[in-house]
Amino acid sequence: MKSFFGDPKFALQKVLFHLSLQRSPSGNKAALLLLGSPHLLGDAILSPSHWDLLLIDSSTGRGINFKPKQKVSVDRLLRSFKNTMSSFHFSPQYLHAPEMVSDVIADTFYRYFRCSLTALLSTLDYSRIYGEESNPSGIIWEFPPVCHPHGAVFLAGLRALWPEIPVWGCQGGGIDGLQDQKGRLEEVQFRYCNRFFSFGHNLEDLIELGYDPASLPTIIPSGWPKISPSLKRIKRNRRPVDLLFPLTNIPHYAIVNHPSVTFINQIKILSLLENFVDKTIVAKPYPFAKDHTACSVINLLRKLKHVRTCWDMSLCQWLRQYHPQAIVLEISSTPLLEVLSEDAEILLLHDPVIPYTKHALSLLTRRVHYCYTLEELLDTLHKWRAGELPRKRDDSFFKKYVFRPDSKEIIQQDIASHLLKTHVRSTPPRKNGHLRRKNG
Repeated sequence: MKSFFGDPKFALQKVLFHLSLQRSPSGNKAALLLLGSPHLLGDAILSPSHWDLLLIDSSTGRGINFKPKQKVSVDRLLRSFKNTMSSFHFSPQYLHAPEMVSDVIADTFYRYFRCSLTALLSTLDYSRIYGEESNPSGIIWEFPPVCHPHGAVFLAGLRALWPEIPVWGCQGGGIDGLQDQKGRLEEVQFRYCNRFFSFGHNLEDLIELGYDPASLPTIIPSGWPKISPSLKRIKRNRRPVDLLFPLTNIPHYAIVNHPSVTFINQIKILSLLENFVDKTIVAKPYPFAKDHTACSVINLLRKLKHVRTCWDMSLCQWLRQYHPQAIVLEISSTPLLEVLSEDAEILLLHDPVIPYTKHALSLLTRRVHYCYTLEELLDTLHKWRAGELPRKRDDSFFKKYVFRPDSKEIIQQDIASHLLKTHVRSTPPRKNGHLRRKNG
């Protein structure tokens, strides 16, 4: 059994967790549909005293711990689609090719769309069935539904049939809301919910980035439940390491910086660290990276003799066992948030493509050694090696944009209060053998 990261223990834990949640709607509790798995929010939404949590696989639109009674049938819709496609022809004058080539292309397009449409129409019908049989009082997603076509279609179907149901979105990681991403958040996150749990950014931060308040959902700064007092690092229980370099997965961040620039930066940083023979250096690529899609400098890492590489655990798992004295980051991403609470110097390279807002940067520079060029970063590494870097431990950025001591309570209270406003849990009447939702 393999998980996304190839870790069989992680996969087993996920299966056991889903089995522990196997249930049907109780009828006396509000039903909360979770599009995905509670990876980020954790026990903040696992609250059986408040609601029934029904899990929907965002990659397929199928239930994980809730099986519907009705069956899906999309034959009629497929026949209609086939008739429409049969009357559609590609014009050879645009293809600059013989007539038979256009027929081949048309047939290929038809087979591709028919295959995709079958699955997507099934997902759309599943959204109706799950809505009717669970009578949901709320929907929540952790990662943007746009990441999975089936998740987006499932959510669109539910919102079309039950527009009054509140939909919560969650910040999935990264430095969202603090960097100028040219409106990307509105495209991939905000339009898919009417309430949004952020790690810390609020409406004012988004207005500073140029967003129109009228187009935004209600922003609830709730902190990151993953970062809690129970995860505070205890230095005496961990083995010391001089410097940690968590490498960014370049293909995932092509939108942030030109991938070749980040690739070159990683090579130059690793080449310098290889010469720090008097220090213990650990490079930390993505867990279980096997090829260049997960780690662009994988060949270089295998050749390094002094820099050690950790392949088999996540950053959070590594931090539970080791205590770095310094951390270098070539891009602002989720690892920055995960290491801010460490008792360590943090060296961060500026990203010219999506810069920070002035306020966020003013707080961040109190905590990290912020370098505007690669040359400045390499020089700062030399200063760290020589013991010449000033100590930076200001927690203003961490407390405003990452951590809330009552994160779990903020999330639970907001969900519970708005679920009650749409709580209609009476059993829907049957009509023609199918469940129907009552109005009102």
